[in-house]
Amino acid sequence: MTGIVLISPGLMGTAVGRALLCRGHVVYCALSRRSDATRRRAEQSGFICCDSFGEAIGKSEIALSLVPPGQALNVARRFADHVAGLPAAPIFVDCNSISPPTARAIGRIIADVGAAAVDCGIFGPADKIGPENVIVVNGTEARAIASLFADLVEVKIAHGAFGGASAVKMAMSIITKALPALFLEATCASAASGQLDLMVGLFDRLYPGIMSFISRSLPTYPRHVARRVDEMHEIEIWLRDLGLSGAMTHSARQNLDRLRDAELSAERKWDLIALLDAVARHGVLAAEREGAVA
Repeated sequence: MTGIVLISPGLMGTAVGRALLCRGHVVYCALSRRSDATRRRAEQSGFICCDSFGEAIGKSEIALSLVPPGQALNVARRFADHVAGLPAAPIFVDCNSISPPTARAIGRIIADVGAAAVDCGIFGPADKIGPENVIVVNGTEARAIASLFADLVEVKIAHGAFGGASAVKMAMSIITKALPALFLEATCASAASGQLDLMVGLFDRLYPGIMSFISRSLPTYPRHVARRVDEMHEIEIWLRDLGLSGAMTHSARQNLDRLRDAELSAERKWDLIALLDAVARHGVLAAEREGAVA
């Protein structure tokens, strides 16, 4: 049984925490800065809610960071502040969609206080952790974290310099984030030509794998598009670091920027056709667009 502090219990964080809880581990979280809804979700999941971040860390052997990409560095700094000087700090596991340069910066922050960091990428469904997921880990304590998840999901170790798991995550995300953005552009063009239904039907018949992915992922974008835009920024950081233009990634991010700015209802349970129709009908990707979508 291992004590694990979860930072923080969002959609994927809750799924990871529940899976570990079912394997007999103890899951802690600090909710002093979180909403009542987050606290209810954590309590209903069986997590132990601590009064402070420091208390949760002090009870744990492993800390899992699952936050929006833009918060990853600050979470690492906050963790480092709390463990500096401790004789035995938890292993810090960054599970966020961040670029290798950001991962390396986090690794340095954690190493500077004498703690160990693991770079981790989680692939597959975000709302559950099981056989459909794959986890990639990298770092000096990668095997320890691989053992933690070994009976839950397929785990692979990325060897080489710290940030290898993030490199895999970013490379995969170029496709998994850019493909929905490109599909939106194709459907807007088809809708403008009066052929949306026919095009979608042909995709479904001729490219069922693509349509299965699009049908599963794209309807979640109105709720999570801001996070997707942040992830695309991280990819661009990495590509620039590699000396690559990142032209395709940049263009896909611009489409997702448009989708975010359109303010599609995050509360509505969208199906694929309704979402495609709303994007096309309200000119979300038009050359000149005014107003927002309710």
